[in-house]
Amino acid sequence: MRKRLTVYFLLCTTVFWAQEKKGPVQGIKNFFKILKVQNAIDEKDYDRSIALAQKYLIDDPKNAKLLYKVGYSHFQLRNNAEAKEYFEKVESIDKEVDNDLYFYYAKTLQKQGKFEEANKYLDAFQSTLKKREKNTLLTIEKTRAEMLFAKDLLENPLEVQIKSLGTPINSGFDEYGPAVSADGKTLYFTSRRPDSKGGKKDPNDSKFLEDIYMSTWNDSMGFWNKAKPVSGKLNTEDHDGCLSISPAGDVMYLYRNEGEAGKGAGDIFYAKRLPSGTFTSAKSIEKPINTSFFESSASVTADGKKLYFISEDKDGYGRADIYVSENMGKNQWSDPVNLGDLINTKEDERMVFVHPDGSELYFSSNGHPSIGGYDIYRSKFVDGKWSAPENLGSPINSFEDEINFSITEDRQKAYFSGYLEQGFGLLDIYEINLSSFDLSKIKVFQKTNKTITPSEKSSK
Repeated sequence: MRKRLTVYFLLCTTVFWAQEKKGPVQGIKNFFKILKVQNAIDEKDYDRSIALAQKYLIDDPKNAKLLYKVGYSHFQLRNNAEAKEYFEKVESIDKEVDNDLYFYYAKTLQKQGKFEEANKYLDAFQSTLKKREKNTLLTIEKTRAEMLFAKDLLENPLEVQIKSLGTPINSGFDEYGPAVSADGKTLYFTSRRPDSKGGKKDPNDSKFLEDIYMSTWNDSMGFWNKAKPVSGKLNTEDHDGCLSISPAGDVMYLYRNEGEAGKGAGDIFYAKRLPSGTFTSAKSIEKPINTSFFESSASVTADGKKLYFISEDKDGYGRADIYVSENMGKNQWSDPVNLGDLINTKEDERMVFVHPDGSELYFSSNGHPSIGGYDIYRSKFVDGKWSAPENLGSPINSFEDEINFSITEDRQKAYFSGYLEQGFGLLDIYEINLSSFDLSKIKVFQKTNKTITPSEKSSK
């Protein structure tokens, strides 16, 4: 082993000496600098990778490798303007510094709505690929399809008003998973703040573990009261995420990832709300809903008879699918039924919300035609079956991922989490005024997985 390390060390020294032409000592230093930055990227600690790289760039401002890693980190943080700036610098210095430069440059331009320019860089990236790189070619094709689909939806935006819930709800950290009571007076959500119980971080993304928060509507003042951790024993030192609140407001469904921080198996739990407003300790939902596979997202109809949820069961169509189970009484649920391939795709369904009356299903997916990544879709229950999904369109859906969605019983307001310019930079929660929502403008389509859903995504 020691001999192998010595050979590897000498090889790296030789490579950097040849590249930098500044001698072996400087070559070794540059190698370890880039290694430190890459380690931060591997840990998904992009703020740290940017800070490290920018520190090293002071002495070496034209180091294309470091510049690329700053651009890539900004891309992952959805800082598209900054990512574009650094990718431009890299291209002017050494466009062959990384094989994926033009792909991430194209994705950055896509998120800025610069479709024509993005397609040019996709062409350049595709020209470097070999025919056997099928999954990457499919990813390129999917990106092109997203831009074509987005162009149509962006030209026909929906008549809805979107506003941030502001500092009473949002912070400088992630807020998502809004669950609004049927009367629209209570809002529950998930956040990853430093004051989470236990204060631990998830090693998979270097963010604080999830806790559940709540806020109530202040009628006299006309705004949401400042959010606070939900009362009771719902929050633990592990991941605790709000999935939904029953229409009656008496049961919360939540996600837990028990075990060493961020490394346990994800399952659906539930807790009952007492008359005092405090929730009981959460219990794992009865079998056969939870399995040895990953389960998340759950929403129940007002009568409590049907529970819709997400599972990564191996018999599904893609990574995760939407299932429904019927309440058999005495805390027993029927065997889950997959909603089928009109709803589920070969890719990933991430969130599901059923309207209290059971007539509409809202869900997030990256397998149906989208503006970019995950979009929110609606399906209607007609004649005993779910209709073809409808993309909720712009401005609800954007070039970024839209995952969570919750709507009031009267359909006048909805809540979702997203990355909007009016936010604080990370995931924030927004309110949608649906009072003048023109349903006829929703894009209806039949799912086509033939050419736009790669089995694997391009990854760094």
